[in-house]
Amino acid sequence: MPAMLAMKSELDSSGQSHLYKYWDKLSPGEKEHYLGELLTLNLDRINSAYKLKGNSQFVDERLMCPDPSICGHEVSLRTSHPEEYDLYIDKGIGAISERKVGVVLLAGGQGTRLGSSNPKGMYDIGLPSRRSLYQIQAERLLGLCRQVSVKFGQEIYIPWYIMTSDHTRKLTEKFFDENGYFGYSRDHIIFFEQLNFPALDLNGKILMKDKASLCWSPEGNGGLYRALSERGILQNMKTQGIQYVHIYGVDNVLIQMADPAFIGFCIARNADCAVKVVEKTDPNEPIGVVGMVDGKPRVVEYSEISPSTAALMLPVPPCHMGQCKDGRDGHLNSVKSRLLYSLGNICNHFMTTDFLEHVCDPKQEAILPYHIAYKKVTYLDTRTDCSIMPTQPNALKLEKFIFDVFQFSKRFFIWEVDRATEFSPLKNGPEAQKDCPKTCRKSILDMHASWAKAAGAVFTDDAQDVIEISPLVSLRGELSIENERFNLQFLKQRVKDIFYHSYDNYMRHAYPYDELRPISCDGHDTWASEVVGGLLAAHLLAKRAGMDLEPGWPCHGRLLSLAERFASKLLPAFNTPTGMPYGTINLALGGVPPNETPVTCVATVGTLILEFGALSRLTGDPRYEQAAMKALRALWTFRSSLGLVGNHINVRTGTWVGKEATIGSGVDSYFEYLLKGSILFRLPELDAMFREYRSAIKKYLKFGGWHVMATMDAGSVTSAVYQSLESFWPGVLAMAGDIEEAKELLITYHSVWRRYGFLPEMFDVPSNKPIGRQSVYPLRPEFIESVLHLYLATKDPYLLEMGVNVLTSIERDAKTPCGFATIHDVQTHTKENRMETFFLSETVKYLYLLFDEDNFLHRTPLSSADTFQAGDADDYCTGGMGYIFNSEAHPLDSGLIHCCSIQHLQELEEISSEESLPVDLGLHRDLGTLVNISTSLNSLTHAILSELDVTFEEILSPSVTWTENQNTSKEIDTWVEKLWKEMSGAVLLSGAIQDNASTPPNYVPPDMLRKSTTPLMSCPTVPFHVRLNTMRDLDYRNLN
Repeated sequence: MPAMLAMKSELDSSGQSHLYKYWDKLSPGEKEHYLGELLTLNLDRINSAYKLKGNSQFVDERLMCPDPSICGHEVSLRTSHPEEYDLYIDKGIGAISERKVGVVLLAGGQGTRLGSSNPKGMYDIGLPSRRSLYQIQAERLLGLCRQVSVKFGQEIYIPWYIMTSDHTRKLTEKFFDENGYFGYSRDHIIFFEQLNFPALDLNGKILMKDKASLCWSPEGNGGLYRALSERGILQNMKTQGIQYVHIYGVDNVLIQMADPAFIGFCIARNADCAVKVVEKTDPNEPIGVVGMVDGKPRVVEYSEISPSTAALMLPVPPCHMGQCKDGRDGHLNSVKSRLLYSLGNICNHFMTTDFLEHVCDPKQEAILPYHIAYKKVTYLDTRTDCSIMPTQPNALKLEKFIFDVFQFSKRFFIWEVDRATEFSPLKNGPEAQKDCPKTCRKSILDMHASWAKAAGAVFTDDAQDVIEISPLVSLRGELSIENERFNLQFLKQRVKDIFYHSYDNYMRHAYPYDELRPISCDGHDTWASEVVGGLLAAHLLAKRAGMDLEPGWPCHGRLLSLAERFASKLLPAFNTPTGMPYGTINLALGGVPPNETPVTCVATVGTLILEFGALSRLTGDPRYEQAAMKALRALWTFRSSLGLVGNHINVRTGTWVGKEATIGSGVDSYFEYLLKGSILFRLPELDAMFREYRSAIKKYLKFGGWHVMATMDAGSVTSAVYQSLESFWPGVLAMAGDIEEAKELLITYHSVWRRYGFLPEMFDVPSNKPIGRQSVYPLRPEFIESVLHLYLATKDPYLLEMGVNVLTSIERDAKTPCGFATIHDVQTHTKENRMETFFLSETVKYLYLLFDEDNFLHRTPLSSADTFQAGDADDYCTGGMGYIFNSEAHPLDSGLIHCCSIQHLQELEEISSEESLPVDLGLHRDLGTLVNISTSLNSLTHAILSELDVTFEEILSPSVTWTENQNTSKEIDTWVEKLWKEMSGAVLLSGAIQDNASTPPNYVPPDMLRKSTTPLMSCPTVPFHVRLNTMRDLDYRNLN
């Protein structure tokens, strides 16, 4: 090999001939690899660097303090000159909005001293959220981008350049990918690798790792400049128009990413290079200080000045910004002595791209000195041919430092910041007492506690009470209960843009087909979506939409008539022995197709009560609600002994064909409709069914933050797979009041979204990855629907951030020239030529409602506003209050539905007698009186339950005496409570146990006793146990 002959000559000349000792014994592949390594060696540079050995000396006599005119003090400015400080912030934010700012992260180090072989940025310091350093920094940068985007009404992402080493590159990229880039735009994160320098022995010889490779080590953070040039990063910055760059080290847990005040200060001063510093108060602290050496700015390492010089004190605080007032420091408000050399370097820099271009020039970069560190390096001893693992430092690692370019600056400035809010380094492992995970964690939590207290929070125990505030909520303590950090108008406009881009293109390219094909820009027919719910919702919203109303609206109308006509054609499907409907009906023939299979999924059977119940109550025709209720009761009858249902059932026989229990595909909306039906129609029976199912689901299907599939009879796990359809469940739990479980599940699902940018149809939990062809995301609404419901219940701003993640993913990766496309594979983000109808009708609707906090649709039937208003004969119901969404996001107005229901009941005189009521409840008022004062079955139930409560209050009155020898008061209390529950349950069940068309054979109703632990959501009165609990200590006497 001619190249190797030349290489040998160079090695001989440089005294490195030992490097080809094993050449002749290498295989061709090894030779090719090894020659490539050797050719990268700059032997002149290596020899020059080695000659620096032993040249280090104290610089005391050449060191001076910087002139105060180049210094700025962030805290002093903020308190003494707030207008000037605000001007700096505005300048910084303005530069970010103009996309002139980039950020460089120095992330080449491993967590060796922390006891980890991973990149240091992956380290978890033990915060309650378990955020890693990378996540903290990503979310701080994202939070800043959100603030700037809100202020300027456009989406802004700051390019984030992450310099790794060859040891950390793959792990870092994988960590970001697995965590969905922590919500940041993956298009604005650029990884690049720093260059290496060979390790030398103490005599300047290059160490070999083995017979065909050398020992290498990263070139140090000063290798940034060579990497920026040779990896094409500087050219990338200039292409993007970046003018200002913030550069920082990975291990400062308090880093302020692209700090607008710092950047603005530098821009205002026309700085080409600047450094953030903190006050060094201990001369023995191992950080360098910024000073002037030979008249040029430089960071002087703590090893370069003598202890006596490091301890010199300045008796009066230095003048900041050239303004000293009566010897007072603007931020300390008192005279306080400081170290003479107190400007501690924290690896936090500003540089212009013009300055970087200058120092990255090979001629300038070559001037930068190498610094020597003594390290232990495992190597191949070429004398003994053995691999040696030394116990003492045996090698020289030569590194360049990032701050060595300060000498080239023509306009250098210093920005001093508060250590408590800007600098807490992670240098040492958990066993250390300083600069360790414990101190870093305390720094963050103490800062967050101070923010919370400033916002009015009260801590009962400062030592025990802990609060962590997400960077997505606040960057520097700017807390806002009203979510002012989110420009909701801007977010709503982004959602509107999605809707009209899709809708206008559908009308232009696809109408009257069912769906738009967003890649080919044409349309195609699929299958009809739900009709009855859409017609009913349109009918109920007609007045609000300004449509002309027919006389008798909302209990009459053309849209209502259409819904009734269509629903009547579906009724033949229910003509089965069980009352459960077939899955298909032939509308033209008006019946079930002759060869229709009797096997139907549970969701088909159980997802009718909202539409059919509303139709019956609006029109007064009971057939629809009776059919839907009979189907629900039949399903209940066929549940397993564990309280679970399968996914497919024979509607003629009740035999289970699909016996896998799940909350996902084939079942999902059944559970949803039980809860929503109980709320919309005040049906405790459905509420009780839902609660028993929920209990069984939690017992047999829930494992941590996931749900599995299991056999309905034994509860044996059959598949540990997450289905994206399951994402509806947290929203349902939020409506049922189970907030904590809803949060747990939603956070779990969001972790998948963050990793891939979307949710795959199926995700294998054990292997932690999407399943083959089920990696598709068809723009489903279930996840964002749950985000909406949980946000309405909690107002947690992190849920808004989840919504922004969804919105951004759709905008960025699903958009096409004429719509938004299904994501064919969430791992590659390839697109599929389909935009399903639920994208506009559900996904986009829920997204908009999340950001439209005052929308009238947010009122629920459980709110105090859930009342009807009686008008004249032509306008019986003047307004509706409270809405429930059906499975396709059609809003049903509970107030208007109940108005018509009451009107029809009065017309039919269905509540004129007490025949269907329990005969003897031991009440003080007769039932006839209660009937006569009630205007509906619902209010009659309310009256009876209230009378029950009054009666039991009298039983437990302290004025009543107890004369018999009975058991303890606790047992008596239990007996009384049981009696009260049984009597209340009899009232609630009275309408369900009648022999009517909606009750299938062998139906045993659910347990509807008013629970002492969790009241039924649909109970029309405050549960008696709430009052009972306040009477625990009463003397129960004369109860007989």
